[in-house]
Amino acid sequence: MSSDDECIYSPLKRKKGVSNSDKYKRNIIKQAKIEGKKHTNWIGKIVAAKNDPSLILKECCSKKCLKDIQQEKLEDIMKMFYELHSKNEQDLHLQRTIEIKEIARKRKRIETEEGKEKPKSKSVQYFLIVDGQRIQVCKKAFVNVYNISNKKIRRLVDLLENNITPVDMRGKNISANTMPYEYCQKIHEHMLSFPTKDTHYTTRLKNYLDPKLNVKTMHTMFIEKYPELEAKIKYQYYWEYFKNNFSLSFGAPVKDACSKCEELNTKIMSKDLNDVAKRVAAAELLVHKNRSKKFYNNIKKTIEISQQNKKVLGLCFDFMAVVDLPKIPVQEVYYYRQLSVNTFGIHNLNTNNLFCYVYHEATARKTPNDVCSFLVHYINNFVDDDVEELHLFCDNCAGQNKNHALLRMIMALVEIKKFKKVQVFFPQRGHSFLPCDRDFALIKKQLNRVDRLYTLEDYIEIILKSSRNPENFQCF
Repeated sequence: MSSDDECIYSPLKRKKGVSNSDKYKRNIIKQAKIEGKKHTNWIGKIVAAKNDPSLILKECCSKKCLKDIQQEKLEDIMKMFYELHSKNEQDLHLQRTIEIKEIARKRKRIETEEGKEKPKSKSVQYFLIVDGQRIQVCKKAFVNVYNISNKKIRRLVDLLENNITPVDMRGKNISANTMPYEYCQKIHEHMLSFPTKDTHYTTRLKNYLDPKLNVKTMHTMFIEKYPELEAKIKYQYYWEYFKNNFSLSFGAPVKDACSKCEELNTKIMSKDLNDVAKRVAAAELLVHKNRSKKFYNNIKKTIEISQQNKKVLGLCFDFMAVVDLPKIPVQEVYYYRQLSVNTFGIHNLNTNNLFCYVYHEATARKTPNDVCSFLVHYINNFVDDDVEELHLFCDNCAGQNKNHALLRMIMALVEIKKFKKVQVFFPQRGHSFLPCDRDFALIKKQLNRVDRLYTLEDYIEIILKSSRNPENFQCF
């Protein structure tokens, strides 16, 4: 097959992990029986169709039960019966048209060579529903109209006599290869014993296991814990159980860890320090994490206040990683100087929208003056005049946010009566995961799917398409 040939998708091959149960041979045979269609059974024998109206015979008993019923009515009864969706519905319909009566007059049984016949214990009456009326017919006529066997009639009569609703029990027996519940419970508890972490770069809840783990390692640890199950729980079954019952992924190695947390964790795990030093390090780590949580609590508090009070507004801002243009899959490009494109994002905590200022290095840099210019432009053009209190959230980068230029700009906004109050919140170092970082993650995810970017307009188009809602992301 040449490279120019088109790849033709075959819908016959099922997707991995998706079962097409309606294509199973046993289910095809079951459905054919319900619909009364011609089919091939398990032993390869062809079974004739039962839903053929020409099979209805009016010859039954001496009373000629079907004589006064039109042929079209009988065909409608057969058609309605075989159009029912399941065997349970068909059995229930038949059982409703059967009545059991007590014997009005008992007769002596005829003696034969084998002995006396078994006395009759019940009288069964059969009915056909024609134009909403129940018409009594004999058993032979009843069997002829529905084209069913006497065995099915006996089963339904026995169930009706015992006041039991017919239920299809085919395929309900427990297979000998089924894994016992106790074993599955142990597997489930073992998988839940591994700690997980959630990502802070996406709004969708997604948990990750330790990057050092994999399913093979987890299975090995399970066998070490339950050696008696080594012959029962193979790796293949363990892997399938994990895939079908857990939506967990294995995380990537940490790249943006806090240096303070790493230092204190190293001291706690160190074998050279005594218990007193380890307790001091653990206390410092606890205080450090509590301080980092205050920053995120302030963000949540601002979101709640801004949704209730329109006079309060919260903004998060940061620079996205530099994007190089042009982006093309050519090896020589890596040896040339490319144009660096900067993206400054402002996330509105009230509307949950992102506004991006996109420019290349020949237009401006990433200095405090540029940050202040972007903020002033956004405030003058996209912030309502009714806002009296402004909350700003940013990281600790001294060359961009945490400097005198930003503070003087804020003081100027208060001085000219633009706002009555402005608060700036800085996170703990190493714990600066802002809402705009989640927006940038969506943009990066979209960028990774594109292999060619030539101009700034192409990059802006990617940003605008990164959100499902087109109004969430805007560019200037």
